[in-house]
Amino acid sequence: MPRRRGDGASTIGGQSNCRLSDITIVVAHSAARTAARALGRPVDDIPTEPRLLANRLAEVAPAAIGLSTGRWANVKSLLRAAMSLVREMSPGRHLTPLSPSWHTQWDRLSTRLQRTRLSRFMHFASAAGIDPEAVTVATFARFRAHLDATC
Repeated sequence: MPRRRGDGASTIGGQSNCRLSDITIVVAHSAARTAARALGRPVDDIPTEPRLLANRLAEVAPAAIGLSTGRWANVKSLLRAAMSLVREMSPGRHLTPLSPSWHTQWDRLSTRLQRTRLSRFMHFASAAGIDPEAVTVATFARFRAHLDATC
């Protein structure tokens, strides 16, 4: 598993640009300890690669560790908030609207499934200033790298 300097829950709140209140940091530490217990690992060995962590947490049955579904959802949410302090994270929603050229493409999608599957890529390309007709294999490679780094 890839490790980065300062990985693990012990770095939560240790940043000088901390965006969470002291109380939230304490709660985030609690969430990290809960996730560590669920994963059967020490707190500092919780993966901080977002995709890897999400995959590991998806395998956990909250009832098996004595948690309600709601509490488990809170644990995962707090972990994402805490991770955003120590690494770049993709926001849960798009912060900028689609460019006109991408909005035209969006309007051509006929089903919700198509929109769901293409939304993240379309917003990525739009934010990067890449028009639909300028998309290349390199655009997809950049998108993949972005997903690996922020999701």
